[in-house]
Amino acid sequence: MSHSKGMQTIEKMVEKVLELAKEASWQAEIVEYPRSRSPKSIDIALHSKAFIKIVDSVLKLSTNEVQDLKKASYTLNISPVIVAERIGRHRLEEGVVYDKSGIPIVSITTLAMFAKGDKVFIYSKKGSYYVKINAQMLRALRERLGMSLGELAYRIGVSRKAVYEYERGTMDVTIETAERIYEVLGHDTVFDSVDIFSIRPKLKEEEEPSSHSAVENKLVRVLRKLGLLTYHLRHTAADIVASKEDSKYVIVLAEEHQDKESYLKVRESIKLSKASQSKLIVLTERVSNLEEMVDSYRVHEPSDVIIEKPCNLHKVVDEIRMYLRR
Repeated sequence: MSHSKGMQTIEKMVEKVLELAKEASWQAEIVEYPRSRSPKSIDIALHSKAFIKIVDSVLKLSTNEVQDLKKASYTLNISPVIVAERIGRHRLEEGVVYDKSGIPIVSITTLAMFAKGDKVFIYSKKGSYYVKINAQMLRALRERLGMSLGELAYRIGVSRKAVYEYERGTMDVTIETAERIYEVLGHDTVFDSVDIFSIRPKLKEEEEPSSHSAVENKLVRVLRKLGLLTYHLRHTAADIVASKEDSKYVIVLAEEHQDKESYLKVRESIKLSKASQSKLIVLTERVSNLEEMVDSYRVHEPSDVIIEKPCNLHKVVDEIRMYLRR
């Protein structure tokens, strides 16, 4: 597929996701930074639900884009979701949640199921399909029917140890085994649905390259010393995300010599902070200009926005420190 056709496909997918969001009364906004051909980790910010990346084929996603999406989502306690058509040559199946580095991947049709409130039970990992077991319900139903572990294992065609692990919640079942469990127990309440909006993939602590501005590096060091989980971002509007318990921050460095670019970065970072219910921090030499712009969006309380010059970094840190003490 040519680059232009690929872009057209993604634009149509974005439009469809926005339509689904509207039908489901989800508040969604397109994140328009960075611009079209640059690597981009977040395409849509879904208020209080998810940061969404849209791509025609999952294999086209770079490791850096995936890591950026994970860092932003994990730090700001919001779900990362990838919406795609294919994994390589294979089209994503309807009603199946796939996985990449802990991030749920769904097709447009599967996302539509979530938008309608339909339950999705099947997930795919490493090429196999599974269903999540409700461990407590499985044990309760087995005991209600007077079955031993061994008897249930025999009737569904697995080992006794497998049933033991199902009831401990440490192992999920294949689709074939799930069908046999349903035939034997007669209840689908024994299965748990997959909720893509409650998944929080784990993120390994890692040393990051120091190819950032001096101000950015200094702020990251200070925030980490204060005990905040803090990460640089490279493929979205925000430059830094940080959090500690319920305190969450979206931080933007708006460079003076790039007026249009800085304005766009701040505008799009507002969307990220609003969706994740985080405080917005802007470091810029042109404080008054950006204050007017932020006010015009009317999406934050004044106390949820900090706009300071880089030379006043200590003031930003003091405000964060005070907020953490509340």
